[in-house]
Amino acid sequence: MSGAPAAAARGAGFTAGLFSDLAWTLAGQATAAAGVLVGFRLLTETLPPAVFGTVSLLTALATFARALGGFPVLQAALRHHPESAGAGPRPSSQVAASARRGSRS
Repeated sequence: MSGAPAAAARGAGFTAGLFSDLAWTLAGQATAAAGVLVGFRLLTETLPPAVFGTVSLLTALATFARALGGFPVLQAALRHHPESAGAGPRPSSQVAASARRGSRS
């Protein structure tokens, strides 16, 4: 079997998988958005304005705390993953040593 058809077949499978992943991601995001809209609609109809204001403020604070705690970790993963993925597996002794050294590696 020639290398070019095999590479094309792998590329077609990759593209199909990419579109499948994209479709699932978009469907999940659309469902989450619809859930938020329905949830806020129910809250505005059932809660008095003062209580809704408190709930809205607490929701905003929780979202901010989540972003403050999660985004730096995600950014570090995006920054360091390509380098570590290409380096192969690291023995546990190297992981422990680099953790003790901190960022001086």
